[in-house]
Amino acid sequence: SLEDLLCDLVALPSVNPEGGLSEPAYCGEGRLADYVESFWRRQRIDYERYEVLPGRENVVARLDVPGRPVLLLEAHMDTVPPHPGYSEPFVPRIEDDRLYGLGACDAKASLAAMMWAVASAACGGRLSWSVIMAATVDEEHSFRGATALVERGLRADAAVVGEPTALQVVVAHKGAIRWRLVTHGRAAHSSTPLAGHNAIYPMARLVQTLEAYAAVLDALPPHPLVGTPSLSVGTIVGGTRVNVVPERCEVTLDRRLLPGETFEQAEADLHCFVRRNLGENFEYGCQTLLRDPPLDCGTNQEIALQLVEVARQLGLDAAMVGLPYCTNASKYAAAGIPSVVFGPGDPAQAHADKEWVALSAVRSAAAVYHHFILGLP
Repeated sequence: SLEDLLCDLVALPSVNPEGGLSEPAYCGEGRLADYVESFWRRQRIDYERYEVLPGRENVVARLDVPGRPVLLLEAHMDTVPPHPGYSEPFVPRIEDDRLYGLGACDAKASLAAMMWAVASAACGGRLSWSVIMAATVDEEHSFRGATALVERGLRADAAVVGEPTALQVVVAHKGAIRWRLVTHGRAAHSSTPLAGHNAIYPMARLVQTLEAYAAVLDALPPHPLVGTPSLSVGTIVGGTRVNVVPERCEVTLDRRLLPGETFEQAEADLHCFVRRNLGENFEYGCQTLLRDPPLDCGTNQEIALQLVEVARQLGLDAAMVGLPYCTNASKYAAAGIPSVVFGPGDPAQAHADKEWVALSAVRSAAAVYHHFILGLP
């Protein structure tokens, strides 16, 4: 059953290993990729499995129908680490209509619903699409699974990316650019601090300036679907021990971009604000860590309207909406594929302490995917 399939996926740890924030035994998508591969083999559906990162592989199934447009269905296999104190995160537990477990909502519910829909469509019915079903790695860190899929020559006429959207059709979302900012000083013994130069002090001024810049961004006119741009200081590291004047301090920043904003303009605006507030001679280094484009609603209206119509025919109160987080959809859109995001689960449950998804929503999502593949009302 669909519920059993989702339970199986949740029971297989697939924590993204980047950052070293989880037990190594739980890390990597390999176990889940093994399961997905076995599923397609049992269904006698063609697939390929290829390495994206060491030991981390995408699994891509295909249903080819000559003369039909190509639909990409995609969901990621990786999860964030479990919260401290989260007991038995990989033991799926059902209470009433809720299935609890790490990744149940983000995004194994979407993955299970898509796998079920593709397998069901392959068993009978006249498909309106040739289907590519991709289970990808590394969405929770750098989106390298989606990037690899595009770089291998992905060709599709439309894409539906599975993420928790509360069964709404997402046509726009924010992008992100992340930086590491560094201030430098000169080390000295803490008993003679004037013999050195403390790198934390200029960083403190810089962080206050970044806080002011975040407030400026928050006051800008909002995008009608995704809200305002944002800036957040995520980490700060400085010094080696209490009795040494620190020679280096660094922070990492997350800047969320609106559809239509460019990475170049966001970076230029940041530096301009810092110089205007701290002076042209204020010294700091800047390294770009990530560039992830926004999803714009310019080219995906047709596929979005079709998906909304199918969902409404199945009794769902679906509409076109926007969300503040990033997804793999923007990578497919950047490759020229009209892309939307749709899946079961409340977005507020993504990365939550005790993550859960409503099984009724998983069944509804699977029905929408299935009817959409078959072109049924």
